[in-house]
Amino acid sequence: MRKKNKIKLIVAIILVIIIISVFLFLFFRTDFFRTKRSAFLRYFDNIPEVLDLINDEDLIEYSDKKKSTPYIRKATVNIQDSSNIANSEILDKIKLQINEKTDSKNKKSNIEYDFYSGDTKLANVSYVQSKDTAGFYSEEVAKGYICIDNSDLQRIANNANITDFYIPDEITSASLKNIFETSKNEKNRIMKVAKILSTDVPDNAYTKETHNQVTINNKIYTGTAYTLSLNSSDAAKLESAVLTQISQDSILMDYITSKAKLLGVNSQYTSINDLNKLMKEKSSELQNNPSSADSLQIVVHEFKQQNIETEIKSGEWSIVIQHVKNDNDEYSSIQINEKKYSMQKSGDKYIFGYSNEDEDESLEIEYSKTGDIENNDIKNTMTIKHNKGIKKITFLYNDEISFTNDIGQIKDFEGYSTVKLNDMEDDEMKMFIKLLKNRINDVYISKGASIGINLDPIFVYE
Repeated sequence: MRKKNKIKLIVAIILVIIIISVFLFLFFRTDFFRTKRSAFLRYFDNIPEVLDLINDEDLIEYSDKKKSTPYIRKATVNIQDSSNIANSEILDKIKLQINEKTDSKNKKSNIEYDFYSGDTKLANVSYVQSKDTAGFYSEEVAKGYICIDNSDLQRIANNANITDFYIPDEITSASLKNIFETSKNEKNRIMKVAKILSTDVPDNAYTKETHNQVTINNKIYTGTAYTLSLNSSDAAKLESAVLTQISQDSILMDYITSKAKLLGVNSQYTSINDLNKLMKEKSSELQNNPSSADSLQIVVHEFKQQNIETEIKSGEWSIVIQHVKNDNDEYSSIQINEKKYSMQKSGDKYIFGYSNEDEDESLEIEYSKTGDIENNDIKNTMTIKHNKGIKKITFLYNDEISFTNDIGQIKDFEGYSTVKLNDMEDDEMKMFIKLLKNRINDVYISKGASIGINLDPIFVYE
C-alpha cells in the first residue's frame, strides 16, 4: 500500500512539474497568456533593434579612426559587367584611379580622380577641402575651383534644383557612436512615451492574425500579426498625448534636439524652445480639430518571439521596417513610400541597398574589408551594382588605406582661381549652376563619344 502511494506521489509530482514547465514555456516563450494589446506593445517596443546592425562596432571603430588619424588612400574602379549601355570591349578598358590624402581632424583633404580608357587619360577631377571650404576642379569644365562653404547649403540646394532628398544648412561629421548613443535614463523616458499606447487606446483597436506571412530579403516567414487601427479622431488623441508628454520632458527634448544637431537637420528641430513651441502648436491643433489627423494603422509581425516587420500607414505615408537576425546573418531595412534602404551583414560581408519602385532604379553595394587598424593593412573591396530600367552596370572597387601622421603636403587652393557659390545672389547662382550643368553634360557626352560610347546627359531639365 505504501509503495502504491509512493508511486502515486511521484506521478503527481511529475505531472505538476510538467504543468509548471508548460506554463512557464507558454508564458515566457509564447504570447498564449498575453492580450492583443500587451502582445502588440511587446513587439512594438522592439523596433529600435533594427538599428543594431548600423551600430556595428567594427564599422564604428574604422570610421572613428579615419576621423582621428590622417590617412592615404589608393583606389581603382573598373567596370565588371554591363548591359544595354555600350560594347563590353569598350567598357572593359575604362578605369578610374583615386589618390587621396585626408586629415579629417584638421579639416584638410585632397582627392585626385583620374579617368582612363586603356592607357589614355580621359579626364582629371580634383577635390580639395580646406577648413570649411570644399571645391572641385576640372580644367575642361572651368578655369578654377568651384567652391562651397559648409553653410547656407539649403539655399544652394534649392538654387541647384536638388529636391529629391533633404540637405541641411551645415554638414556635421558626427560619429555613428554619438548618433546612436542613448543612456539608460533616456531609454526609460522613451519607453514611458511608448506606454501611452497602453493607456490612451481602446481595447477594440487591437486585432490579431495568426499564420500571417511576410517576405523579407526574398525569404517567407510565417508568424502572427498584431494590428493597431485608429480612426482620425482616436489618432488625433494619441498623437496629441505623445507630443504633450515629450514637450514636457526636458530630458527627452534635450535628447531629440542633440541628435538633430548631430544629423544636421532643420534649425527648428535643434532648438529646444523652437521644437517645444512646434509640438505644442501641433498638439493644440489636433485637440481643437481632430479631423485634421489621418487615420493610423500599425502592424507588427512576430516570428519566433521577435518583431521582424513593422508597418505604419498614415494618410499618404507608408513606412515598413524589417529586421531579422540569425547566427551569422542579420538584415535591416526601412521603406518610406516607394524608396527602400537596406543593410545586411553576412559573416564579414556587408550589403547596402537602395531601390526606388517609381523610378525603376536600384543600387546594391557589397562591401568587405581585410586587415585591421592595429596592423595598418586595411584593404576594402566593393562590388557596386546599379540598375536603371533596362540599363545595368556593375563596378568593382578596390583600395588600400594607410594611416600615418607623416602624410606629406596636402594640396589646397593656393595658385588656383576660385569661385564660391555662397557669395552669389540667388538669380546669379541659378544662372551659374545652369551653365555649369550644361558644360558638364557637354564634356561628359564628348568624352564618351571619343571612345565610342553614346551617353545620355547627366543633368536633364524638365
